[in-house]
Amino acid sequence: MFREFLLVYCVLTGVSHVLCTNCGTYISNIPEVKAVNETHTGVVWNVTVDPLTNWTFRATKVNSYDITTNLDLQLKVENYFNFTLTSDTSAFLSFNIVNNSLDKEDTFWRNTSKGELKEIHFKVNCFGSDNVPKDIRVIIESVNEFPQHFNDSFPKIIKVNENTNNDTSVLSIFPYLIDSDIPTPQLKDFTYTVKTSNVQNDATPWFYIPIASSDNLRVKASPDFDQLHKNNISILTLIVVVKANDESGFEINTTLQIEIVDVDDLPPSFQYPGCQNNCSVTPYEAYTGPSWRGPIKVQPTDIIAKDQDSLGSSIKYSIKKSPNNYHSSFEIDQSTGAITQIGDVLTVNVLTIVATEDTANGFSQSATLLIRLSNDSSYLPETSKVKDDSSKLRLIVIVVGAISLVIIGILIFLVIFVYKRTKKKMTVVPKEQSPNTTVEDLVSDRPSTVDEKVNNWKQTIDPMQWPTVTSRRQQLDPLHLRDESTETEESSIKKKRPRKKKKKLMEIFDGTKQYDESSNGLYQL
Repeated sequence: MFREFLLVYCVLTGVSHVLCTNCGTYISNIPEVKAVNETHTGVVWNVTVDPLTNWTFRATKVNSYDITTNLDLQLKVENYFNFTLTSDTSAFLSFNIVNNSLDKEDTFWRNTSKGELKEIHFKVNCFGSDNVPKDIRVIIESVNEFPQHFNDSFPKIIKVNENTNNDTSVLSIFPYLIDSDIPTPQLKDFTYTVKTSNVQNDATPWFYIPIASSDNLRVKASPDFDQLHKNNISILTLIVVVKANDESGFEINTTLQIEIVDVDDLPPSFQYPGCQNNCSVTPYEAYTGPSWRGPIKVQPTDIIAKDQDSLGSSIKYSIKKSPNNYHSSFEIDQSTGAITQIGDVLTVNVLTIVATEDTANGFSQSATLLIRLSNDSSYLPETSKVKDDSSKLRLIVIVVGAISLVIIGILIFLVIFVYKRTKKKMTVVPKEQSPNTTVEDLVSDRPSTVDEKVNNWKQTIDPMQWPTVTSRRQQLDPLHLRDESTETEESSIKKKRPRKKKKKLMEIFDGTKQYDESSNGLYQL
């Protein structure tokens, strides 16, 4: 009834043909679902319509999220599409994707879809007598545009201990993968394998990925560091391959290096000619005397043990206890392995030498030392031969030292005695002050007057001892002179005449004696 009324109304009133056009027929021709890939641009679909019809177009959903209440987001989504009506005689209603494609990797779509972009919903309407809005949806299909790649954190070299158990995972590959086509890649999206590097240090004999769907690189067989080291190999190499499980089939690969780390897993080894690593026979032997005390010489070489691992652990030496207590006659230096005899040895026997690594594991190795008896000192070390007569040498040293001390004491005593005698002769110890003038001083060949002689004499004699007049003839008392050599006083001066000189000694003028002018040239008073 409404349709007939609307048609009559349009005819009688002459209302525009736009409102009276039958839109239902045209809307039914529009597909409800259309799939396009993310790189598609241009026409999605078009239908023939009356050119005089009016149409509306608006976005309503992105995936399952309603955007009708967000006008700004709604307009941005609609800008990626174009809904047009041509003005040709045979008009076409066309739905197009503009040059801004539906690339899923585009930041806008990733943020808008809140995940992977899958579909967009629209509502199309026509203004007419039977207009019924129609919902259409565009499905966005992914296109693998970009190959996967490893991120910057992917290790170029990893370290694996030589004693790692078989089937142990040493690396997970997937966490280092990036695929720009997939916002959140999954483990199942790729296939993982390894292949040989075609070089001497190929790692595939020791490492593998068990199944393609697993990304774990695992140990196939534990690599022996020591064996590799003999072949000058410390780093193994293999190639990791990752292939995308989609129609693109992109494949990438990278080289991975694996450093084999040495661990403490071997005991020490005794080193001697013909054996460098853990020989089963250790032909050590030594000769000694029954009552010898001191170091013994080990043949064919000194006892030396070495860590077979490259860690260079220090070694401690010890002697294993023997049931018959034979070991108590010997001791060993823990650091050097030198053997010293400290007790009597009466029988030939064997010592067990133990070398132990100074590590947490404390691996050890044993060797045997055959002790033989001999009186020949040539078997002893050079230092031992000297010590063989050590008691006699010690006694000789003590005697020589005592004699030397006695001789040194005598020499010191003689030096002191001679020194004191010499000093006593050279030093005059005066008992009292007395004139030390001698006749020789008065009878000097040096020309001088009598007065000068007297004055010099007075200066050398204590004034208290000057002669005084005591006799009737007013003569002076005799002078008291001291003999320096005999330390005796002379009561009088003996006048001596020189043997060679015939001259009469000059008499001392004392002022009281009269002289004959004719004989002496002086007048007597």
